[in-house]
Amino acid sequence: MRHEQLYIEYLIGGRFFPEYRSQKVDRIDPSLADPVPGDYAFSFKRRSWRIAKTENGEEFEVDTHWDTVSGMYYIDGVVHTLDEVKALEAETGDHSMLVSNMEGNDWDKVVCCNLGNWQPFEEGDQIWKKV
Repeated sequence: MRHEQLYIEYLIGGRFFPEYRSQKVDRIDPSLADPVPGDYAFSFKRRSWRIAKTENGEEFEVDTHWDTVSGMYYIDGVVHTLDEVKALEAETGDHSMLVSNMEGNDWDKVVCCNLGNWQPFEEGDQIWKKV
């Protein structure tokens, strides 16, 4: 028998890579999100597993699997197209590396996150504002 649990997984700004924290939820509903300072995005994940028993009857989890079941929700982010990023260079300084990454990876849009970091903005992603 497989068991399942839904989670909200928050992305937290890190030095080189994001860190993560999670919160159990009972449904996919962005209004359940409760970000804290330092979180810049979240998505919904489903963890599935089954229980096995040792020869002496002790139970343990096996075959744990995580699936992403939503797009990314960027907290108070601002979406920019390639042309908008190029125009930002005149206002805010050099974005040549970001422009190069967008062109090289065929990213139509990126999001400037609430921490100032940039991420690709992909199909299914959304901007989320706390209400």
